[in-house]
Amino acid sequence: MNCALDGKLTAPAQANLGTMYANGHSVHQNYAVARIWYERAAAQGDADGQYNLGTIYADGNGVPVDYKKARQWYEKAAAQGHPHALLGLGNMYANGHGVRKNHAKAKEWFAKSCDEGLQDGCDAHRSLK
Repeated sequence: MNCALDGKLTAPAQANLGTMYANGHSVHQNYAVARIWYERAAAQGDADGQYNLGTIYADGNGVPVDYKKARQWYEKAAAQGHPHALLGLGNMYANGHGVRKNHAKAKEWFAKSCDEGLQDGCDAHRSLK
C-alpha cells in the first residue's frame, strides 16, 4: 500500500492507524488495511502491532484463522510484556487453539498477564482449577 504517510509515521502511530481501520474509527472498517498497518508496526518491534496482528489471525478478521501465526505474533508481543498478548497465549492453551490444551501453561500465561496489571488475566487465572 503506497500512501503519503509511508515513512512518516512511528511504529506506535502505525499500530494506532491499524486499530482505527480494524474498528472503523473515523474510517471505513477494513481489516486488510488494518493488517498492513499492523505488519508495518510489528516489523519494527512494536508490541501493540504484534499483538493486534496476532489477534487478526486468531479471530480470522480478513484472513483465514491461523493459530500458528497468531501464536508467533502473540509470543513476540508477550516477550515485551504485552499483557493482552500474555492473555491471548493463555487463552490459546486453555482452549487448545493451535496448541495442545494445557491448563498448567494457560495458568502460567494468565498469571503473567495478571502480573502486568490486566484484570482479565487475574480473573482467568483464578477461574482455572
